[in-house]
Amino acid sequence: MIRERGTDDRRRVTVHAVPEKLREVERLYEGQGASMSKLLAKYSPEEFSVIADLKHTGQVLAGEAKKLPGRAREQPGNILCRSARDQRCRL
Repeated sequence: MIRERGTDDRRRVTVHAVPEKLREVERLYEGQGASMSKLLAKYSPEEFSVIADLKHTGQVLAGEAKKLPGRAREQPGNILCRSARDQRCRL
């Protein structure tokens, strides 16, 4: 990455990618990309639609949970509990 300060406003910074470095980073993630492509190839467009819908549902539920009063968010089984070791989350 190259940072370039604005000529009229020194607070303004433009960031440019360096193509040679991008290729280097791409090589680092080639294996991960190939594995994900292989994994995702088994899903049909309809299945991807269901996955996207479930993801959206989870986001909506998490947003609604954040609106709950403080103590209600800390109930056992609530998705906002940090871990099973969290005393507030024990059953």
